[in-house]
Amino acid sequence: MINEITNSPVVEEKQKVNYHAVLFIIMYVDPSENETPTLTDTGRHRSATVEQQLRASRFESFLGPIKQSWDNSELRHTLSTFKGFTLLLGIERVQQYLINRKVHKLEDWSLVTLDDEGRALQSEMNAKFLASPSIS
Repeated sequence: MINEITNSPVVEEKQKVNYHAVLFIIMYVDPSENETPTLTDTGRHRSATVEQQLRASRFESFLGPIKQSWDNSELRHTLSTFKGFTLLLGIERVQQYLINRKVHKLEDWSLVTLDDEGRALQSEMNAKFLASPSIS
């Protein structure tokens, strides 16, 4: 069901990540894991082993696409420098923008709205974030 929701074009990327995080918690966190099966409890031990193997398999199927999306030489090369990292995320111009606006002198940033350049910069950063490898 979560996959159906996250495949919808109207769901924002951040919300997709949140849905997958909740799914991960539901699928992989077992509140009874503090109980250690004993050798005399063979049925429970077998069940716990099978359940653990199933959870490990599901975990790998969840992580596989994520690992694959991050595993390419071009991305590794881009991320090998700070400049490449900032370019990938679209944040290479943020420092100069903040300096030009003298944000270090602002007491309350929440009272200041972005100008056209700031909104354009934010939009560019959002686009680059959405284009980068993700966990969804």
